[in-house]
Amino acid sequence: MCLENYLPAATMGYLEPMLSELFYLRDAPQDESQEEKLFELCQQRVKQDLAFILFDITKPTIQRVVKRERVTPADLLGNLGGTLGLFTGMSLLSIAEVIFWIYRFLARNLMRRCRQDRKL
Repeated sequence: MCLENYLPAATMGYLEPMLSELFYLRDAPQDESQEEKLFELCQQRVKQDLAFILFDITKPTIQRVVKRERVTPADLLGNLGGTLGLFTGMSLLSIAEVIFWIYRFLARNLMRRCRQDRKL
């Protein structure tokens, strides 16, 4: 009656043989004398059979979290170049060269057309 409020069910199962008298009195029809006897028995059992351990943590543990960039620009460039190299077989320098040659081709063709239009 009094201990099962303070102890988990697993502990009560372990202590059941020792507390059989308490359980008998708990289940019996109650009158004032039985309640007093049960209360006194509870107090005796608590004083004799239970030990309390108090832990005092003198220095609290503090966890410090430092935030920093997860992906730096250098990491981003390296990942981009690696992905392009893996999936297209090209490097960033090759892509820049392709863009240069496309620009040069378009610029020359536009210049030729402009010259031909002026001659006509």
